[in-house]
Formats: sequence, C-alpha cells, structure tokens
Amino acid sequence: MTDKEGQHPPTPAVSVVMPAVEVDNEFMATLASLENQRFDKSWELVVSLNSQSSSVHKQLIQVLADSDLADTKIVVADSGKGAAYTRNAGASEVSSEIIAFIDSDDLAHPDWLAELYNAVVSSPEMACSGYLDETKLGIAGQGKWRPQATPGELPTFMGAKYLLSGNMALHAKQFEKVGGFDTSLTRCEDIAFGWQLQNNGVELRYVPQAIVYYRHRKGLWKFLQQHFMYGRGFSEVISKYENPSQQGSQGDNFFKKLKPNGQQVEHLSIFHYARRGAIALGRVYGLLQQRREGK
Repeated sequence: MTDKEGQHPPTPAVSVVMPAVEVDNEFMATLASLENQRFDKSWELVVSLNSQSSSVHKQLIQVLADSDLADTKIVVADSGKGAAYTRNAGASEVSSEIIAFIDSDDLAHPDWLAELYNAVVSSPEMACSGYLDETKLGIAGQGKWRPQATPGELPTFMGAKYLLSGNMALHAKQFEKVGGFDTSLTRCEDIAFGWQLQNNGVELRYVPQAIVYYRHRKGLWKFLQQHFMYGRGFSEVISKYENPSQQGSQGDNFFKKLKPNGQQVEHLSIFHYARRGAIALGRVYGLLQQRREGK
C-alpha cells in the first residue's frame, strides 16, 4: 500500500477499522472526527465497505483522497451482510498489530485513539472499550428509560463483561485467536466476542477517557425492532457460548435462560416496559428457534 504521495508509509502503530454501507452525512462527520485525532503515532484507517454499488465505492475513493488522513485503505466487503461480517473483513486487511474499531455513524473524541492505544500497547493479553457518550447525539428524553451503555464500567450480560464493538481496541492476534465476530448470530456478536476473549485468558478493561459519541436509532418502532433483535441475539449467545463468569449460567433450563439482565434505568415509564417487552419477545423467539434447530 502507498500513501497519497506514492510513498510506502511506515507500519502503522494501530489500524482503525470502520464498517460502512454508504457515504452519507453521518459517515462524513465520523471521518472528520478521525481527522481531528490528537495521536502522535502513525495509524491507518481501514474502511470496510459493505456495498455492491460501484458509485458508492467511487465516492468513497474520492472522499478518502480528499481527506486529511495520510494512510487509508478500502476493503470491499460485498460477499456477505451484517456488521460482524463487515468488521471481520476489515480486520483481515489491517497492517498493524493493534486494531481499534469505530462505527461510521458515531463521533470520536480527539483523544479517543490515543487513549485506546495507550491502554493496550503494553498489554498483549488485554482488550479494552471506552465510554459511549449518549447525550451529544442523543434523542431527547430517551436516556431516562434506556439503560446506559457504559454505566461507569464495561456493560455486562448475565454477570459477564463484554466489549463495545463500536469503541474498542485489542491486539490483532487476540482477534484472530477467537475467530473475530460470530457472523452466525442475529445480534449481540459483541457479547459473544467478549465472552470468547475472557474464556481465552484475555482481560477486558474499561477506558473511560476513550470517548465515542454514540447515535441511537430514531423513532420508537425502529428502537423496539432493534431491541427485539437484541433479544434474539441474547438467546443465541446463551445457547452457544460459555458464560466466563459462571454467574447466571443457565444450562438447558428454558425459563432460566429468560432471566432479565437487571440493567437499571432512570425512569420506569411505558417506554421502558415496551423496550423490555421487545427484548423478552426476541429472547423467547430466539430460544424456540434454537430448540427447533436442535441447538
């Protein structure tokens, strides 16, 4: 790979993988936030493009050529679907021994990359996630009935910590060891990924100074659809993966697998119960599907 001046750049200290489907205003805002990183080492941006549109590909080539980033790469990830597949495709083409991930509709704080890099560079057996700020790009009132993504620590599911796929960093060899994100899951591949890392001896750490401004979905119906799919993903993770904490390990008991995660919210409104209901329906649907498939 060569940079914009035709030179072979030094091996980057870290590769940032950003999955994308289109080059829209949100993508451009994310790119601008990456251009403003206060990081004094060389790094590359790997955009994993999950699109078969040649016009989108050409647009992305031009946008990156016009950007202030010296080291960029496009991975055409058009033979599969989903965020897990797209992230894996990008991660397979990185040049660095350390990989960071961000989504193409969020914003990175200027110190985001430096904080993640400093946290993992000297600890090969450690992976980390930063803080998701849900207020800057948030929807008014939604935060009162939705649990915090990072409640002063890493999020947990069934008592076990996991990483946030849109704000994380780790050594490439650890990513490869667990096979990346599980593309067979409906959702919650970040939970499965975090559990696999811990089961392979990798410590998960929270880095609150590594801030990503997170964008939630707009509209109640889309929000509930998203949480129904989360519920399906929860059931798949429980059925397929060993809980590294052994807390709340559900075995084969159908009803115990429906145990709530116990996340706290500020306000117990009808919207909170609608969200919980969507998750519960998704978990029931997912568990029944797992039984039908004999898993």
